[in-house]
Amino acid sequence: MQSKAVADTVQVMHFIVSPAVRNNIPDSLLEKFKQPSYEAVSWISSQAAKSRVNINFTEHWATDTAGKTNFVYKLPTRNLSLLLSGRSHFEKWAKEKFTSKRLEKVLAWRKEFASHLYRNAGDSAVKKLLQDHLDGQMEQLHPNAVFVFHILKAKKQMVLGFYSRGSLFTGDNSSAVIAHEMLHHLGAHDLYIHKFWIGKRRHLVRKKLENEIMDFKQDRKNSCEHYYISDYTRYCIGWTKELQPTYRPLLKQNLMALIFFKLLLSGQAH
Repeated sequence: MQSKAVADTVQVMHFIVSPAVRNNIPDSLLEKFKQPSYEAVSWISSQAAKSRVNINFTEHWATDTAGKTNFVYKLPTRNLSLLLSGRSHFEKWAKEKFTSKRLEKVLAWRKEFASHLYRNAGDSAVKKLLQDHLDGQMEQLHPNAVFVFHILKAKKQMVLGFYSRGSLFTGDNSSAVIAHEMLHHLGAHDLYIHKFWIGKRRHLVRKKLENEIMDFKQDRKNSCEHYYISDYTRYCIGWTKELQPTYRPLLKQNLMALIFFKLLLSGQAH
């Protein structure tokens, strides 16, 4: 499926979070979060320019009440995909999985977090997006705005990076992971998923799309500069209207690969 190309300026709202810590971090550590993010969004902009698409990113780093950008938000649960899910989906899932006390704790976090974001967002349009998203009024965050959550001292088995409904989490704060997840926001599809089942699509990814940014590798390089955006991904995110027939099989859902991938994930702790 091809997405409509996102153009102009994307507002990127960064937050440093942790399941265990809530305090400030040294400025030197903050720079280690900022530099890969800047590299990732700059790289995407330069790649878009090659397709004559104009897309830029304005980065905002969340502050505490004293105006410091090195504030760490404490997470109430390791189930990260729930934290910014739509209200109805969240409440239904949480009531089935959480005790009443745990549910109350997570709901309180969501309320506190929304309030804190709203107070510290300087732009009124950004405030409106934040409020609507966290109130569950939007099925999908506006394409020109995205949350980025950088997990402080994340365990590798917890999360390397994933994208969900206008929010991306990264425990591996490398520019390659950030660029990969940011491209999901623009409409890109995972390519590595096809490696979990035999067939033509796995062959295509292995032989034709080596070092493509949407193909995850355990031995990957940290910098997005070592990767490229293929014509297939450019088509998916609307940067080009034409797709070579060779790559059309990748547009179809690979159900068996997806099943095996989810089975693998189910064996890992959140």
